[in-house]
Amino acid sequence: MNHSDEKSVIVLGAGGHARVLVSILKRLNRRILGATCLPPIEENDLFGIPILGDDDEIKNWNPQEIELVNGIGMITAGESARHENSNRMRALGYRFLEVVDPSAFIAPEATVSEGAQVMAGAIIQPGAIIGKDSIINTGAQVDHDCVIGEGSHVCPGSLLAGDVRIGQKSIVGSGSIIIPRIQVGSCRMIRAGSIITSNVD
Repeated sequence: MNHSDEKSVIVLGAGGHARVLVSILKRLNRRILGATCLPPIEENDLFGIPILGDDDEIKNWNPQEIELVNGIGMITAGESARHENSNRMRALGYRFLEVVDPSAFIAPEATVSEGAQVMAGAIIQPGAIIGKDSIINTGAQVDHDCVIGEGSHVCPGSLLAGDVRIGQKSIVGSGSIIIPRIQVGSCRMIRAGSIITSNVD
């Protein structure tokens, strides 16, 4: 897509995860209208991007004219403010942009769904499917034929061997290793540094 055809972007959230996404969007030369933040609003800008106010400010833009980026982090498995905001904005007709850091490797045979985020140095191999609104964080490796369920988070430095299945809204903690063909259920939390050798229901 030509940059002149790309829609402008608003980032939901102004914390650490949002800061990383703003940095990526800048390197992708995307036009960022601003970021939203829950009260109390303590900052006026985010790396030079204006804080627009709370999420209700988004309603001032036509859903056909902008795309959203969910900058709310995910540190607990299951339902969270991140998922609630995504659902609420989609119900109003807004679309969430897939964000991929330029340094990430995604095989042409892999699938990255709407709203998914792939951070710096991540690797996604052929046949892998990254579900809607999922996060593949810094340096994480998702090998061939893995399936990451909607709204899940593969934290920095994690390694998923081939044909691993992660359910919806689960978290694979930083530095974890999951051996081939393991299944992890929905709303599950894999603690940082774990080595998973059997299914987690």
